[in-house]
Amino acid sequence: MAKWKVRDEDARMLLGGVLNGQFYEIKKRHERVLDVDWLTRISYLVGIFKALNILYLEALADAWIRLPNANRLFGGQTALAFMIKGGLPAMQTVRRLRRAAGRRVILPPTALVRQNDTRTALLHRNRATVAIMC
Repeated sequence: MAKWKVRDEDARMLLGGVLNGQFYEIKKRHERVLDVDWLTRISYLVGIFKALNILYLEALADAWIRLPNANRLFGGQTALAFMIKGGLPAMQTVRRLRRAAGRRVILPPTALVRQNDTRTALLHRNRATVAIMC
């Protein structure tokens, strides 16, 4: 949350409306058992963070959730506002949206496409569009 410069109040809302005491206890004491809802929310946030850092340079990746978004899904609001308002389903939507964008990477025609054990790249005929399966 620090990289995204999310206020503590907004972070609490992203975690499902956690109370102040619980939130600061989690921040202070990292080792604790989390329920399924918290783990799901944290998983979506980590996935969004990872996808943004694959798609964009660090400065834009860190600012993306706070920037007004032209995607009609967001209705001009920021991804952060969209996720706070929409809760877990909205977080899932943003995660899917960013992951789908990360699977389509445009490469210059001279780019080499390699295959390794973590990613499979498929080069489309006569185009430099590469689909990456994570």
